[in-house]
Amino acid sequence: MNLKVWIILKQFFLKTSIAFVCLFLMNCSPASDRATSGGSFSSLSACENLYKSVFIATYYDVITTAPRTCSNCHSNPGTSHEIAIPDPNVAFDNFLLMSPNPPGFGRAEDARQLLKNTIIDPAHYSSGSAAYTTLVNSYEAQWTAIQPSYDSCVNSF
Repeated sequence: MNLKVWIILKQFFLKTSIAFVCLFLMNCSPASDRATSGGSFSSLSACENLYKSVFIATYYDVITTAPRTCSNCHSNPGTSHEIAIPDPNVAFDNFLLMSPNPPGFGRAEDARQLLKNTIIDPAHYSSGSAAYTTLVNSYEAQWTAIQPSYDSCVNSF
């Protein structure tokens, strides 16, 4: 192998190795600086639990109470968003998974907006009546009342 080819290959592998290491470190690092500054995703999840009682009293009640048929599709293991299952605590955890955000980054609010839009969407099975729209909109105050406590909890990490 001549010297010129050797130098080109050496530079190629060096640059590729550096790029691989940078990419590896970026993908393996925590998704949040908060997680590296003393907080953890489990403690940020605890902040989200502030929304649990409101979820159970509002949306969970709607999706699990007749005449709604949400449990037909959303209560069986392996189905889409198991949020209408009999255990409200597990339903809340599954509700949070509707959001692509990690803990501490507005998962509950994102999931709430998605669920709210689904409930009032006339194209989503038995959803979309004016009564549901009025009912879901009436939950706004209960959810926004939790926001200051949630923000305070998240900012404590």
